[in-house]
Amino acid sequence: MAWSRVCLKGALFLTWLLLGAAILGGVFPWLERLQPTACPAIRLKWFRGMARILGLRLEVRGEPESGPALVPCNHISWLDVLVLGTQVPVTFVAKNEVADWPLMGFLARRSGTLFVTRGNLRATAGLVRAVGVRLQAGDKVVVFPEGTTTRGETVLPFSTAVFQAVHETAVPVQPVGLRYRGKAARCAPFIGEDDFLSSLVRVLSLRIVPATVVWCRPLPASEQRQALAKHARKYILAGLAAADGNHAPLEPRRLRMDELAALSESGIELVGVPPPGVGHGGGRDSAVVGAAEVFMYFQRQSGRVF
Repeated sequence: MAWSRVCLKGALFLTWLLLGAAILGGVFPWLERLQPTACPAIRLKWFRGMARILGLRLEVRGEPESGPALVPCNHISWLDVLVLGTQVPVTFVAKNEVADWPLMGFLARRSGTLFVTRGNLRATAGLVRAVGVRLQAGDKVVVFPEGTTTRGETVLPFSTAVFQAVHETAVPVQPVGLRYRGKAARCAPFIGEDDFLSSLVRVLSLRIVPATVVWCRPLPASEQRQALAKHARKYILAGLAAADGNHAPLEPRRLRMDELAALSESGIELVGVPPPGVGHGGGRDSAVVGAAEVFMYFQRQSGRVF
């Protein structure tokens, strides 16, 4: 690891965070009264400055539509916020824990981020109302309806609750897909028990952080929230697949018995899945049941599908 790069970029990262905190805490309260239209442009410049510090190199496909919209996005890392923040002025929805993060929590609160306590029905209902208010005010609101982060190899099913705000306000839904490239595909994901400092060091160690942003075509608000969530996810999968040059979306699918046998013969170990012909109960039928729980993903490191 290039520790000189980590230290230099880390110092710039912290300095830029402090500058953002000073602007939000000292300048914005005054500016919001005198010239509120200047605030979104300043936030956009701050995001783009931070992107340069971290070495973000973005390939952007499509473009955000003008006017208010709900923007559902697949979720990989805390970097997602910085990537989308460089595109257009937006309001983010984040889990409640982010509000307590040192410094970054202050920035999120002062920039108008909406927070939600996951698993709390009353809090979710309040979030839907708050998102509706922002949409009616003309904002673009970014949500991460997977409810968690992934490695970016696929897109998990979307929670439907927040899409109710679109159904009530009649604004469109414009899905957006994210994908990190090269070494960043391994270093950027912020998943499981990962802590922010370790994740930050991994990102700072990279010379550049290449990423693809895919703005999909908007969905009309006339559909029910379940259909909106389903179609938004499919649009993201298709957009990312097209950006990758694949003919089919990166959908998970279950292994057939012949595929399981081929993988076993090639030496690939499938943890938690019985060998062909053995199964949990010793018979072929139970082996099929065990294999049915295996997901297939595109593995970029080897270029194979398994």
